[in-house]
Amino acid sequence: MIKNKFSEFAILWVVKMNEHIENAFQSTSRVLFGKNLESFEEYENWLVDGSVRVKKLKSAISKDEIYYYDADSYNRDSCKVWRKTMRGMENVLITINESHKKAQESIPVKKMENACLKEFPKLIKKIRYVSIDKDSGPNIGINEVFYYIKSVHCFRSCYCLKSKYCVYSNFPENSEYMFGSNIVTDSKFCFKCYDSSKLIRCFEVGESDNCRDCYFCYNCENLDNCMFCFNATSKHYAIANVELGKEEYMKVKERIIREIWCRLNENKKLEFNLYNLGCL
Repeated sequence: MIKNKFSEFAILWVVKMNEHIENAFQSTSRVLFGKNLESFEEYENWLVDGSVRVKKLKSAISKDEIYYYDADSYNRDSCKVWRKTMRGMENVLITINESHKKAQESIPVKKMENACLKEFPKLIKKIRYVSIDKDSGPNIGINEVFYYIKSVHCFRSCYCLKSKYCVYSNFPENSEYMFGSNIVTDSKFCFKCYDSSKLIRCFEVGESDNCRDCYFCYNCENLDNCMFCFNATSKHYAIANVELGKEEYMKVKERIIREIWCRLNENKKLEFNLYNLGCL
């Protein structure tokens, strides 16, 4: 009876959690595209491309669940060694509580006195378990997240640090309403942004700082209302690095974001992204 009640509570909690995430998803899409997108989980494959998936594992010493990087989902060539290392750790991962218990175990001194280097991997086998997760609060509404500190309503993400409403994202810090983003700090209301800081209402922006209302921009700084700009600084109402003035810019922007919304609403993905522009 108690188990059934707990199961019912868990289901209700997940449903409520998803409602919070869905509301945040709709709000953010409305801010970016002028209209709501609905059913955030239908966009998971598209959003997580460019970020990192979270996968569910079992503890190496129990059946307790652990959420961890899906290393194979991180496609950057520069991270091949990192991916191999992360996959190798999966066999020794345990929960935080289990790591506290394992800390009380040790290897007899006599076995170590005359041991050579190649013998130590075998000697430490029973204690070589690790927990690299962290839960430092207060946290509210955290679900399927690997490593989180003082965060609210985050879902299927990694390293959520003092953030809220971050979904399918990796390493959001001091950020909110972030979807499908990777290593972004001090930002809000963004879809698919990467390696950037101080972004507000941005879509497909990478390696940029202090940009607002930007779409498909890379390596930029201090942009306001810009689209398809690269290596640009301090521009306003610009497309392809050319400032058009507010009136002309808004005409183009309205047409482009309307098309983006229609494609996303119909296909649940967009074939264009920041890194393949000009290649299709």
